[in-house]
Amino acid sequence: MPGFIDSLPKMLAAADFRAVVAAMRATRDRDGGIVWGFGAHVLKVGLGPILIDLMERGFVSALAMNGAGIIHDVEIALAGQTSEDVDAALGKGQFGMSEETGRVVNDVITAGVGRGLGLGQSVVEWLTSVEGLIGLAPEHASLWCPELNVLIAGDQVLPKISTNVGVWPNEPLADALTWFLDGFSRFRRLPADALVLPSHGFPFVGMHTRLDQLVAHHDARLNEITAAIARTGTRGSTGWDMVPVLFPRHLDNNQVVFAFGETLAHLHCLETRARVKRIVVDGVHRFVALLDTGTSPSDDSETEMMDTGTA
Repeated sequence: MPGFIDSLPKMLAAADFRAVVAAMRATRDRDGGIVWGFGAHVLKVGLGPILIDLMERGFVSALAMNGAGIIHDVEIALAGQTSEDVDAALGKGQFGMSEETGRVVNDVITAGVGRGLGLGQSVVEWLTSVEGLIGLAPEHASLWCPELNVLIAGDQVLPKISTNVGVWPNEPLADALTWFLDGFSRFRRLPADALVLPSHGFPFVGMHTRLDQLVAHHDARLNEITAAIARTGTRGSTGWDMVPVLFPRHLDNNQVVFAFGETLAHLHCLETRARVKRIVVDGVHRFVALLDTGTSPSDDSETEMMDTGTA
């Protein structure tokens, strides 16, 4: 960044920008205060990570913005985007009319104020009760309501199948299954008798037992793959070779895409656990077993647990 600043011309707006940067550096170095005031569009267009980086490097003492800032923060935290489309809604008088966001934010603030919390504290406390996890999609949100003892689990905890946890082209080396299973620790902090509302199947009670079943299910699949790879010796196996190991039944063109992604997720998990290693032969990624497995895979009677897009 210093190289970029030094490359700017010493005239017009560039000169003003250089002066502001120099003043901020000097203020930070002497432990002075730097207060940022801005409109909500800074957050709306996705510059939040830059603000966080500035905070972490000591360039922010306080932020001052209007109420729209917290609206965008909440929507981005929950959905990864905002509901407001200025061009489409402003002319129709619909801008700022998202009922769900306004109702949630106001209810959260009202509840927090009743407990002596400020606006920001109320919203942050509520947002941190939302379980942001990785499963069917990055940053999958599951919603927990302690007052009702209810978890809206979405696809993260399903009663009959395991959600499709796959590796996709946008993140080809992702360790999605490890992330998915690690996320269970957050659910285990919730009461065992919580009512779980899944996105597939009926509501159920017994979340901790279900988590144990899911872990056992994926452990069984990992054992099956390890045993199959071990039988190929030093030649190893490709991800495609392992698809019929996990999914021996016939798969249509749609299902095979999900099956291949899930197979890669299991292979990457085995790689993280140091049970297989990856080698590249003529540009093809192959997996070789690091542990001999003479034991049979553990029994898992729920053969239809994995969701390949049919549920």
